[in-house]
Amino acid sequence: MKQAVKGAWRLISLFGIGIYVHWTFLLLFIYLGLSQAYLKSGFESTVLLFLLVLAVFATVVLHELGHALTARRYGCTTRDIVLLPIGGMARMDRLPDVPKEEVYVSLAGPLVNVILAVLIYVFFFIDSGVPAFSVMSELTIRNWMAHFYYANVVLALFNLIPAYPMDGGRILHGLLSLRLDRLKATRVAVRIGQLIAMIMILSGLYSNAILAFVGVFVLLAAQMELTQSISREFLRGAKVKDVIMPNMDAVAADSTLREVVDQLLHTQTERFVVFKGDLPVGTIDRKLLFEEIGLHGQDVFVETCMRRGIQTAEADDPLEKVFASMQADQTALLLVKENGSFKGYLDFENIMEFVSYRQSLRKHATVALHA
Repeated sequence: MKQAVKGAWRLISLFGIGIYVHWTFLLLFIYLGLSQAYLKSGFESTVLLFLLVLAVFATVVLHELGHALTARRYGCTTRDIVLLPIGGMARMDRLPDVPKEEVYVSLAGPLVNVILAVLIYVFFFIDSGVPAFSVMSELTIRNWMAHFYYANVVLALFNLIPAYPMDGGRILHGLLSLRLDRLKATRVAVRIGQLIAMIMILSGLYSNAILAFVGVFVLLAAQMELTQSISREFLRGAKVKDVIMPNMDAVAADSTLREVVDQLLHTQTERFVVFKGDLPVGTIDRKLLFEEIGLHGQDVFVETCMRRGIQTAEADDPLEKVFASMQADQTALLLVKENGSFKGYLDFENIMEFVSYRQSLRKHATVALHA
């Protein structure tokens, strides 16, 4: 089951990939509208600015499709593309493990902007040349295409900044992975990215608030990428069956929330599997349980408010791949099958405990080696 980012609306599907726009995208237009009003810009200038922003975000979609379609060639699936005020985000199951393939996928997005800039130049400016940006003080119909040209040039150059996990940072990561092991390459790329992010933040505080916001995003995203890379490193080689839980607390679909609370008070479990007969049909966790009691009381049935459906994994599936899929889908629990029959469960917390266990083993091995 593929889940879109919460608060995002589906616009269209291209090449089998859903294109979504996040509600915060509207804040960009509100900000632009207020800025135009404050500057007392005319109606024509405001309309042209809005059209330029829409055109730029159309190229952002093409940029992300460049990543997605190139990744598809290497067996990587893109779940969807989400438009945010600061740009686009292609949500992939994973990036290629082969370093040169990671470089190709990361280069594909900026290359789209380069191609667009070249096409604009050939069709509109090959005879007259592009006006210098410094002389285009006001957006007009005559210079609208020149602004669009410069927007693509800036998008290409900005994305090539080696600030992991931006495109340039992923290119750097792929190149480093040719010489270093993958985790060490990630650590180096992340530290470089965080340094550049700090420069962005400091520069943005004095010049451009959006640049500062992008810097904060890069800083946090880089650390998140490092954390995920460490987890994947310790999951490598493990199978789902290595961490399977054969039993898990269960409740019947026709139970009331009052009955679930009675069961909850006698266990430390964070969530229950909901059964209808012998068939697992959904889940309900502590947070959802208390939210529903607050809204509807204790006497409603679990079936009316549970999270429907449980994703499945095979016992022999690589744990690293399943973990990445759970993160992308924001899934906390999986049903594990083997040869078509139910074998148990897998949840996010159990995977992280397994990561901690393997980290402890490696730490012990390192201590023993130097003893």
